[in-house]
Amino acid sequence: MHFFAINSTDTDDIDNAYDISAAQTETFDEAEAILQRLCFTYYPSILLLALVTDIVVAVWTIVKNALIFHFKMIRCNWSYWSTRSTAVTNLCRMSDQSIFVLKWSDAIRQSLNLSGAKKLAEGAYSEVYVATLNTQRVILKVIPFQETDTPSEHYPLVNDEEMASADVILTEVTVSKALSDLSDGARFNRALNFVKLHKTFVFRGNYPKELLAAWNTYDMNEGCRNTCPTEYDSADRHYIVMALGFGGVDLESYVLRSYNKAMSILLQVALALAAAESEFEFEHRDLHWRNILIHEYKVPEFIKYVVDGEDIRVRSHGVMVVIIDFTNSRIKKNSTIVYKDLNQDEFIFLGHGDPQYQVYRDMRTIN
Repeated sequence: MHFFAINSTDTDDIDNAYDISAAQTETFDEAEAILQRLCFTYYPSILLLALVTDIVVAVWTIVKNALIFHFKMIRCNWSYWSTRSTAVTNLCRMSDQSIFVLKWSDAIRQSLNLSGAKKLAEGAYSEVYVATLNTQRVILKVIPFQETDTPSEHYPLVNDEEMASADVILTEVTVSKALSDLSDGARFNRALNFVKLHKTFVFRGNYPKELLAAWNTYDMNEGCRNTCPTEYDSADRHYIVMALGFGGVDLESYVLRSYNKAMSILLQVALALAAAESEFEFEHRDLHWRNILIHEYKVPEFIKYVVDGEDIRVRSHGVMVVIIDFTNSRIKKNSTIVYKDLNQDEFIFLGHGDPQYQVYRDMRTIN
């Protein structure tokens, strides 16, 4: 058995060691307290900084990918961008599409529902369907058009006529929007009788199968006079689609039941034209009775107009007029005259059997 003797020197060393250990412990406690205070004070800021950093990185990733996508799209389609007309770009801007033409699937995915679509009528250049925009039932006017300035013989005929040019389409959309906005109550001129333009789309691609099925159903039941869309359809075909409000029955088919209704229709047409002429120097130039629609749904007792600042009320007698189809129309907006040159459409001056054709010839003689 061994015994260890501890002398006084050793005892002093042990005491010193305890003193050092206590001092270190106190220092560590102070450091820990300082660290806790720092964390408590700056932790929210550090957390916020980390969160902001993550957001910035995520946003930059999205922007970078979008820039890469658009760069590739423009580079891959340079021949398309360099040949399409300026009118197409303006149509896209008026449709809130920046400068880009949409695919049908883009709009169908976002706001346009074509399931259950029905063909309603035919126009000289267009097909007219009933469909849904967001949750609202609307009239879709679908028009194929030439997207470039290439001579018309490079495009298939539509209804035995040249396919409409982008410039002609731009004129119709511009006039339609201006007249639709004439229902704004704050204007110096106001009229509610021009068909409401809810939205326009500029599409590129094959005709949707839902609309083609509706076209075929109409053809079987009513018989179509227009060219079947498959005759001019292609992956590169461009279409303008106008989502319009419901109008009613055309005046040719409407059965007038009283003198009062007839007078109300006449006054509504006259005052609507007066307001539009005062505001835009408007000329319809194709106002036959198939372009005047009548409906009797929720019609107010009085229809209010403003013409040259003067308030006018007309008793409706239960009927409301809606004026449509501004393909041949003319307006002056912001000192710019927007119109279709009728001399480019010789066909309209050659018709017979209806007074409107003689009116066209008289207009040409006078002007």
